[in-house]
Amino acid sequence: MRKVSAPALFLIGLLVVGAVGGATYAVATVAGVGDDDVSTPGSVAAPGTDGTTPTTEGRPLSTTQVEVTGTATGVAVENVRMDPIPLPLTIVTPERGQGGARFEDVLVDGEPATLAWDAGRPLQLNAAGGSLVVGLVNLYLAPGAATVGFPDQGVHGFAPGAYRVDTPVALSRGSGLGQPRDAVDYEATEESTVSFSGGASTPVEVAGQVLEGPGRVVLTGTFTVRRPEGSIEATTVELADGPFELTATPLPDGSGWAITALLQGEVTVT
Repeated sequence: MRKVSAPALFLIGLLVVGAVGGATYAVATVAGVGDDDVSTPGSVAAPGTDGTTPTTEGRPLSTTQVEVTGTATGVAVENVRMDPIPLPLTIVTPERGQGGARFEDVLVDGEPATLAWDAGRPLQLNAAGGSLVVGLVNLYLAPGAATVGFPDQGVHGFAPGAYRVDTPVALSRGSGLGQPRDAVDYEATEESTVSFSGGASTPVEVAGQVLEGPGRVVLTGTFTVRRPEGSIEATTVELADGPFELTATPLPDGSGWAITALLQGEVTVT
C-alpha cells in the first residue's frame, strides 16, 4: 500500500475506482512542503521495491499528479462538468410517476410560462439545433452505453431558441393553476431553466469530451496507474473526492471505453 497526503494548491484529477483494501494514494502539494510531509506508516517504498515499474513514458507528471490509462467496463463520476447535451432527448425516471421536471421562465406564445412534467411518461424534448446546458451532473458508462443522471433539484439551462415538449405537461402562468397540454412549443432564453427530480436520466454521447471535476470517480477495468516514480497495473481505481480530468472513447466493438485521466486526491487502487 502506498499513501501520500497533503493539502492541495492545485488539483487536477484522474480516477479509476478501486475496491476497499487496495493500495491508497493521496497526492497533493503545498509550497515549502518537504520530506517530513510524507507519512511514515504506509509510505511508498522506492520504485521497484513495491511492485512499481520505474518509467518516464507519457506526459510529464508533477509530484501532485497521477495518470490513469486503460480500458474501462464501468465508470461512475459524480458532480462532473460536461458539454451541453444536443437535442433530441428522452428523459426518464426509475419509477413511472415518481419525480419529474419543472421548466421555469420559458415563453409560450410569447408570454412567460412554467411547464411541469410528472414523469408519467418519458419526457420527449426536441429542438432543431437546441441543447440542454447542464450544470453539475452524474455520468455512468457501461459497455455500449453512456447515461447522464440529473441530481435532484440541480438547475440546468438551454441554448436560446425554439423547443418542443412532445409529452403531456401542465402549463401555468403566474400564480394560476396548471392546465394540461399534450405537447407544448416554447421559446428558451438565457434565463430559462429546468430542474429534475426522482433520479431522472438520459442517454448521451461523451466521445471527444474532456470531463472535469472536482468530484468522485470510480472506474473498473484494466488500467495502468502512473506516478512520477513508477507505474502499477490495476483493475479498480477510486478517487474519493477531488479535481480530475477524464476522457472516455467507446471501443469499436462496444466492449468498453478507452480511458485517460489525471487525478489528485485520495485514490484507492486494486
